[in-house]
Amino acid sequence: MKIIQLFLITFLSAQFCYAQGHFAVPDVNGIHYGPGANQYLDIHLAESNTPTPVYFDAHASGGNTNMPRSIVEALKAEGISVVAWESIQRIGLPSLTQQGWDDAELMFAWVKANAQTYNFDTTRFIIGGSSRGTVLSWKYGHRPDPNIKGLYMYNALPNRVWKDPDWWLPTEEIKVSSPRIFYVYQREPGSSEHPTDPDGHDPINGMKIMDLYTALGIGDRDTLVHSIGASGNSDRYQFLVEFTRSVLYELPTKASQALTFEALVDKDYGDSNFNLSAIGGASGNPVTFVSSNTSVATISGNTVTIVRAGTVNITASQAGNDIYNASPDIVQPLTIHKKTLVVTANDQNRAFGDSNPTFSLTYEGFVNGDNEVVLDNPPIATTNAIISSIPEAYSIIASGGQDDNYSFNYVNGTLTIVKAAQVINLNPLPMKTTIDPSFDLEAVTNANLAISYRSSNPAVGTISGNTVTIVGAGTTNITASQPGDGNYNPANEVVQTLKIIKADQVIAFEPLPAKSTEDPSFDLEAVASSNLTIIYTSSNTDVATISGNTVTLVGAGTTNITASQPGDDNYNPASNVMHILTINEVGVVKGISLRLYPNPISKILTIEGLSGVVRYVLVNIQSKELLSGQGQDTFQLDVSTLPIGVYTLRLENDGRTIVRKVFKK
Repeated sequence: MKIIQLFLITFLSAQFCYAQGHFAVPDVNGIHYGPGANQYLDIHLAESNTPTPVYFDAHASGGNTNMPRSIVEALKAEGISVVAWESIQRIGLPSLTQQGWDDAELMFAWVKANAQTYNFDTTRFIIGGSSRGTVLSWKYGHRPDPNIKGLYMYNALPNRVWKDPDWWLPTEEIKVSSPRIFYVYQREPGSSEHPTDPDGHDPINGMKIMDLYTALGIGDRDTLVHSIGASGNSDRYQFLVEFTRSVLYELPTKASQALTFEALVDKDYGDSNFNLSAIGGASGNPVTFVSSNTSVATISGNTVTIVRAGTVNITASQAGNDIYNASPDIVQPLTIHKKTLVVTANDQNRAFGDSNPTFSLTYEGFVNGDNEVVLDNPPIATTNAIISSIPEAYSIIASGGQDDNYSFNYVNGTLTIVKAAQVINLNPLPMKTTIDPSFDLEAVTNANLAISYRSSNPAVGTISGNTVTIVGAGTTNITASQPGDGNYNPANEVVQTLKIIKADQVIAFEPLPAKSTEDPSFDLEAVASSNLTIIYTSSNTDVATISGNTVTLVGAGTTNITASQPGDDNYNPASNVMHILTINEVGVVKGISLRLYPNPISKILTIEGLSGVVRYVLVNIQSKELLSGQGQDTFQLDVSTLPIGVYTLRLENDGRTIVRKVFKK
C-alpha cells in the first residue's frame, strides 16, 4: 500500500513519445452499445497487427471523456486502445446507480462481442474513470476476472456513494482476487470537512479501500496519490501510462544517463530573447527546459522570453527510453536584473450626486510588449471628491504602484463636477370611486427634493400638499413638478390621469317565509351597502301590496317581491333582488275546516279537521314522492329528516282531494 502526497507534479514528456514509424488510426466516435441516448462510446484504436489491450475510461459527469488527447495518443503509442464510454448523467438514487452498473455490463458485453472487429485483446483490460465514472466501473472492475489487470481512478468514490450502507458500500466488492488499483486525488485527506472549501472527493474514501486491501493481504496492489492541487487533466492522468505498462508488461532494467547544463549569465529586464544550451545523455532524446515561474520567464523549446525582473529556476530534463532511464534534472538559477514608467491620471467629468467614474491611467515606458496587466500592484487613481461634493474641479491623484520591473513617476489629472439632472417618477394612478378616502401622491425624484402637485379639474379632485381629496366623478390630470436647486437642474414635469367613478352598491334581502291569509301585515327589511333607501314592488297585488316597506296580505297565492335601489351621484344602481312570497289559504273545503300546523314546520306537522281515513302523499318541487300513507281523523307527519324547502301535501278523504303547500324550515 502506497500513499503519496504531491504539491507539484512534473509531467515527463517522454511518456508521450510516439514509437518510430507508428501512425495514428482514425477514431470511431458515438457508437451506441445500447438503445439509450447516453449509451454510447468512443473508440481510439492503437495500430497493431495483433489484438491490443484496452483501457476503459468512464466519463466523469456526462458528455465526453476528460482524458486529454496527449494521454490518449501516448496509450496508443504503447499499443493500448482506449474506449471512453458514457452512461447516466448523475448518480444519487440507488435506482440511477443500478442503471449505471447495468450500462457497464451492457458496454463490456458489447466490447467483447465486437472484439474481433476492433482488434481488442479481451484478456487484458484496464478499467478507469473519474468521480461518477469510478462508481459506474466499480462493480465490474472487482469481479473475479483474471482478464481485468488493473483499475486507474481519479477522485474515486465520492462521499455520496457512502451515505446509504443499508443499500450498498464500495467495500462490498473487494475480494482477494481484486486487481491492482492506482488512485489520484486532487485534494488532501479530510477535504470533505474543510470549513470554507469542502470537497466530496475526499482521499479518505480511497484509503478505506486500501485498508481493506491490506486486511486481505493484497496491500501491495494499491497506490494512492493525493494533494495534486487544482491541476489540468494531464496531471490527473499523468501516472496512467506508467501504470498500464506495469500491469501489462514486465519492464526491463534500464541504464543511467546524464546531461550537462552550465550556469546561466544574469540578464536585465527588457533584454531580447535568448537560447538555452545543454548537452544530453546517451538516449539521444531531446533536452527540454522548464521555468519554475512563468511570470518571470517563459520557455518555448530552448528559447527564453523574459517576462519580468526576478529570479527563476530553469530546469533541464531529458527523458529516457527502453534502454536508458531519464537523466537527473539539472536546475540553474536565472537572475533578471528594473525601468521608469510615467503614469498620468486622465481627466474626467461627472454630474453632482453621481458616483465618481472609474478613473483611468495612461502609461509611458513599457518594454517587451508589457502593459499594466503585468504589474504586481498597478497604480490607482483617487480623488477627495465624494458624492455630495459641490460642482467644481478636484484633483485626480495617481499613486500606489508597485512592481518588480518598474518604478513610477506620477502626473495628476482633474475631475470636473457639474450640476446634475433630476427625473420625477410618478407611477400611473389607480382608478378611484367617489366614496374612496383621500390619498397621498408618492412621486419621487433622484434628487430627493420636494415635489409640487396640481390638479387640472378641482371638480373631480383637489390637492393640498401631496394629499388628493376626491370631489366627484370624472377625470383630472395630476401634474408633478420640481424646479431644481443649486445642485440640480429642474425636472421635466410628469402628468398622470386620475379617473374617479361612481361606487357600486349591493342589496342584502333575505328570502321571505310563507304566510297565510290570516297573518297580519309585516315589514320588509332589505338594506343597501350604500345605506340608501330601498324601493319594494309586488308583482301580484291580488296577493300582496306594498306601501313603503310594509306588506299587506290580500289573498292566497304567490307574488314576486323585488328590492331595488336606483343609486345617486356617488353610487351606481344596485342589482335588483327578488324573492317569492307565498300566501297560503286557511279556509273550508266542502264544509270541512282543515288546519295544517305549524307551517312552516321543522319536525312534526299536524293535520286536523278531517274525519275518517285520510290517505296522504308528500312530494318535493320535482314531484318526487317523499312520504305516503294513511291517517285517521287528526294525525301527524314527521318531516324532521327532510331538507329545508317547499313541499306539496296531497290529502284524499271521503272522495275528495285536497292539496296544500308545506314549508320546511
